[in-house]
Formats: sequence, structure tokens, C-alpha cells
Amino acid sequence: MKSWEVPAKPFSTYTKKYKTGIVLGGVTDVHKLPRDRVFTKQGADRILHAAKLYDLGIIENILVSGGSFSEEEGAISEALQMKKVLLQCGIPDSAIILEENSLNTRENALESAKILNRIFPREEHLLITSAFHMKRAMGCFEKVDLNVDSFSTDFYTSDGSLNVNPLEDIYPTEESLSITYRVSREVLGYIVYRFLGYT
Repeated sequence: MKSWEVPAKPFSTYTKKYKTGIVLGGVTDVHKLPRDRVFTKQGADRILHAAKLYDLGIIENILVSGGSFSEEEGAISEALQMKKVLLQCGIPDSAIILEENSLNTRENALESAKILNRIFPREEHLLITSAFHMKRAMGCFEKVDLNVDSFSTDFYTSDGSLNVNPLEDIYPTEESLSITYRVSREVLGYIVYRFLGYT
């Protein structure tokens, strides 16, 4: 997983100003009740780091991208759920752009491009998604001719070792098997996207 994740960079290395930070979905639970709050899953730092990037003036706007996977009555898009979190973080409504039609990474790119090429043509944007998902996401956004740089979040690996037992590095665990499955699935997704011409 560590060899596949796109590394994080300090905020201070982002010396350019970006018109928009594009936050990809996959971080809220659209099925969880009650609907009077937002339930987040792993990856919620996509939203929190986007808010920090806005506060630092690195991005001027935040586009949240993700439709609704649920046909349940009262279900809302993931983009709208992410917007609720951003509003709670103090981001002004005027700086948040909704993209509510996409259901996968390719659609994230296509639908985001429709919006951004209309309102901010030829501008530079910052793509904010999970480190393990960044390679496929960047490929999709570059394919639709959006000018994007990467900002990795939601890491499955750490930069140090807390193991006190050397056997923990080689002994199979439930967590390591889960991470192996996740990265294998992502690599396969990347290969399929390349084959289909999405990246």
C-alpha cells in the first residue's frame, strides 16, 4: 500500500493559488439514519483538509463531487452531505460548488469538468482524494483536460513503526489482509480504467 499511495506534502509546499479544490466523495454514509446529521467514514480528512486549504488561501473554492447511491426516500447526494460538513467548518456557502451527478471516479472527472470549464475556464485546480486512489483519479481528471495538481489524504500507511514485536511485520493480521484487498482492488481498477481509456 505504501508504494501505491501518493505521498503527502506539507501545506507550505503549495505555493500556487488554486481556483478550486475538488473533493471526491466516498466519505459519508448515505444509508445511515437519522438524516438530521452527516455520518462520515474513513476518508473524512478529505473534507477537513479541504477546509484547511481554504483557510490558508491555497484554494479559493471547494467543489464537492458525488451523487446519491441510494434510492431511499429522503436520501441526499454525497456532495450535499460534504457541503454540510464544510459549512460546519465555517466555509461560506458562496465558496462551495456542488456536483451531484457522479457515481464513480470517471464520472467525478466528467461532471466536475462540465462545471469548472464553464465557470472557471483554463484555471488550475487541486484534486483532493485518498492517497491510494490518487493515481487513478489524477488520470481521469487529466483525461478530461482539467489542469489539476494532487493533494493526498486518507492514508492507510504511516511514516513510522509502532511495532514492539518484530513478528508483527510479517504475521498476517485482519488489518493487513484488509489493506491488501483494498490496494489490490484499486490497482485492478486502475488497470481497467487504463484499458477502457478513462485515464
